[in-house]
Amino acid sequence: MGLELLIPILGTILTMATSWGLAELSKWVASRTKNENAAAAMKHIALTTETVVKGLTQSVAKYYKEQNVDGKLNKDQRDALKNMAIAKVKAQVPLSVKALSALAIDSLDDLISSQVERVIHDGK
Repeated sequence: MGLELLIPILGTILTMATSWGLAELSKWVASRTKNENAAAAMKHIALTTETVVKGLTQSVAKYYKEQNVDGKLNKDQRDALKNMAIAKVKAQVPLSVKALSALAIDSLDDLISSQVERVIHDGK
């Protein structure tokens, strides 16, 4: 009589444990996919920023430098270039990438701004 009672209880416990394990595995896979998508979005933004900044450096920054007696950018020109770069990057990044980046960051503008500064600093 004890074995007849024990088998259904063990079956129920095993079923519950399996269901819990599958639910946890599903959560882990979803979290990993979300993180990979967010990382891919951040990489896309970084590459777009690099391309935009290099393009502006070769065209607009070069023009500004030629207009100045000392051949250097003044603060207003640097600020204008940074704002141009931020606007161009935001315009070029697809909405899907913007949505995915929101999984990892609070402010797209702050991210792009810091990426612009990084590319400029790395280029010096």
